[in-house]
This record gives sequence, structure tokens and C-alpha cells, in this order.
Amino acid sequence: MGVGALRKFEHLPKWPGGEALAPTHRWWAAPDNSFNNRAYGPMDTIVIHATAGHNSSGAMSVTQSGNASWHWLMPDEDESPHGDHVWRCVADEKKAWHVRKQVKFPIDNKRDINSRSVGIEIVNAQIGEGDPFSQWQVAVTAQTVNYYRSKHPDRRFYLATHSFLDPERRNDPGNIFDWQRFMSLLETGEPELVDVDDYAADAVSWVKEQGLMTGVSEQLFGGRDPVKRQDLAIILKRLHDGLKPADEG
Repeated sequence: MGVGALRKFEHLPKWPGGEALAPTHRWWAAPDNSFNNRAYGPMDTIVIHATAGHNSSGAMSVTQSGNASWHWLMPDEDESPHGDHVWRCVADEKKAWHVRKQVKFPIDNKRDINSRSVGIEIVNAQIGEGDPFSQWQVAVTAQTVNYYRSKHPDRRFYLATHSFLDPERRNDPGNIFDWQRFMSLLETGEPELVDVDDYAADAVSWVKEQGLMTGVSEQLFGGRDPVKRQDLAIILKRLHDGLKPADEG
């Protein structure tokens, strides 16, 4: 069973201020024959895709033919980089090939949308509920969009799903992608912990604010990981030191 189409097109407001960092990333470069120079600008559009495959290796194998590429690749939950880093595949100044050249942009009817856009591919098999997008994938994609908004605060970026731009051929990222949560993350601009259950959210926020515990990364707390006795001892010592009267030093 496949996914239903998710056809979304947004005109985002200008970035309200402050710096939004790029997600933690490593390079997995697409081959030189799979991208080229941008034909025009400015870069004002971000396109969200899904790979219709099970892993990043399968996605990157597509680039070897010299027919497709993208700027960012978000690993699946079954891959070791998931929760730690995403992949950068094509530099921003270059044109990745992620939308058909014949497709017209809906605002000005210009073709070659790739020249004005950033392509984000999310690894997902596109088989419906059998392979949902992870919370981390949604959150790190939002972080990437906000990185560009922060980097170019004078621009109002367009945000489109692949299926909106090419509805006759594409459904991705599909209706299993949580667009509502994704948009809410763009509005807040705050990295979200994605491995903490609702009942523990307030307590986790408190221990982080008090300096008793830290997360694994910006978006991972390790909320469901076991705690070693030596780690618990560190937490208790921090709590004790924080409760000492001032005259005890």
C-alpha cells in the first residue's frame, strides 16, 4: 500500500530574528555529474521530498546515474546516523536535480525550479503506516528550513512538497508526513526533544534547566535509555551541591 498525496505550498514569513543553526551534519557528496550551476536566482524555495526507499545508501545510489541529486538527506530510524546527524550532498551554491526541469513554478511560471530551490530528501519507503516518518525526521527537516530562513532573513521563502509541484507524477512526501507538527516547529524555531513522553516533559525541562542532566543532542534527551548507577550518583551530587547553603561554599 502506498501513500496518499500531500500537496502543500506555503509562503513563509521573514525570519523574526536570532540565529537558527544548521542541523548536525556530515558530507556524503553526490557525484559531480548529478548537479551543476544554478541558472538564475535568488534561492527562494525549499522542496520537501521522500525517497521511496528504505535507507540512505539506496537513495545515494540513485545519484550515481547522474539523473538526480539533493542538498540534504535525512536518514531513516533504522539507520545509525538517525538522531545524530543528517547528510549534506550538494553545496548550496550548486543546483541539485530534484524536480523535473519542465515543471513550472506556480507563482511566476518559470521552469527549472531547481535553480531557485533547496532539495530536502527524507528517507521513507512510502508504504503508508508500515513506515511512518520519525519525530526526529520531521523536527530536523524543520530545523533545516529555519536555518535557511535565518541565513537569509531578508527573504520570504516558498515551501513546497514535491507532490504539489509535480502532481501528475509524485505523491511525496505523502500524507503520513505530519505537516501540522512540521509547520508548528517552523513557527517556534525551537529545537524539540523528540524522545520524551508527554508525562515526563515538564520534569525533563526542569532537570535540564537546573543543570542536573543534559541531553544527548539538541533534539535527543535519551528519555527511554536506562540510567547507570554511576550516572545517578552524578545527578544526586549535582542536586546536593545545588541545595547547599551559601555559607557551606
